[in-house]
Amino acid sequence: MEREFKLKLGGRSYNIEIKDLSKSPVAVKVNGETFLVELEKTDVPGNISIKREASQEGPLPNVKVEAIDNLVTAPMPGKVLEIKVKVGDRVKYGDELAVLEAMKMEQHVRSVKAGVVKAVRARAGQMVAYGHPLIELEEG
Repeated sequence: MEREFKLKLGGRSYNIEIKDLSKSPVAVKVNGETFLVELEKTDVPGNISIKREASQEGPLPNVKVEAIDNLVTAPMPGKVLEIKVKVGDRVKYGDELAVLEAMKMEQHVRSVKAGVVKAVRARAGQMVAYGHPLIELEEG
């Protein structure tokens, strides 16, 4: 699944395209230039840590990523234990939207922006792959 993001870092804007998050390293196109990077999860909703290319040392700082398509997706493959919202619900940044289970561990999926739930695209008990759409948000 191809994903597009807008990134602001140090006052500059970047257009980011990621074609396949299931492979490692991930091919990421930044303003038209392709890089191979590894992504790390952080404990803060909406943030990721990007490791530099293998030939460079040390991680880059955490950066906020804004999804263009308004989809909240599964951060890992697993089973949906609970969907915490319904269509029409207003959510704020950080609100819990769903709970997934993988390898006997729960992952709480939180909103990365404020909005209104436009669609629920998964149900409790469903097995989902990494990147599977769970919740669609709209401005509101």
